[in-house]
Amino acid sequence: MNPLPNAPLKSVTFRIRWHITDEKEYNSIQYIHGDYFNKIKDKFQIRSNLVEPEIPLAFYFDKLSHEFKKKDIEFPRIQLGPQQLTVNTIEGHYKWTDFKIDIEDAIRSLDETLKEHFTPDHFHLYLDYIDFIEFNFAENDILEYMSKYLHLDVQQKFYENKSAPKKFNISLDYENEIGKLSVIIGSGNFEEKDGILIKTSAISGLVKPDMETLIKWLDGAHRLCSSNFKNMTQGDLYESFK
Repeated sequence: MNPLPNAPLKSVTFRIRWHITDEKEYNSIQYIHGDYFNKIKDKFQIRSNLVEPEIPLAFYFDKLSHEFKKKDIEFPRIQLGPQQLTVNTIEGHYKWTDFKIDIEDAIRSLDETLKEHFTPDHFHLYLDYIDFIEFNFAENDILEYMSKYLHLDVQQKFYENKSAPKKFNISLDYENEIGKLSVIIGSGNFEEKDGILIKTSAISGLVKPDMETLIKWLDGAHRLCSSNFKNMTQGDLYESFK
């Protein structure tokens, strides 16, 4: 399916995390970025540091430390750290079929690289979509808008002033067959414009470290996030994205 031409999508990020459990793994993992780059450099030719090279591993152990991107385009990008890897892209560069191929290539190379150092007991997987809808909070009622266009009713009976809020944040989590669906809706700012930020995330439980299981989860996560966004915005708002 091709992206909606006027979709509010701003970014998409796939994340995979693992655990370092002993000193041997800790000492080995600091070399992962070089070994990983050797496996992806035909496709992602540019490597850069996200932390200063002289900084000890302990200071960036749970952070992303290196970035890889293609020679001729800015996105997608792969970012790698001692305990996690992300593949991310932004509006204008996103098409699921292409992005999925990049994710599969990234995690297949990661699997091969990690096995040269150690084999994780399990992975944690995340797929995040961030959308932004411009909205004038001073001139419009956000609660009426959410009820009409986002199929979300919010009412309060504790504050007598019935004027609409100018800031808000709502977080909803639902357990399901792939782990959890997380939806966060709140007021925000993008490129100096006020509006509504929507973060839709699929979050796994403990996932076996094999490619078939990882790809099966990825397909399910994409279907979940895509159908949820369509259900949330169905009607006039969704039609405006076409």
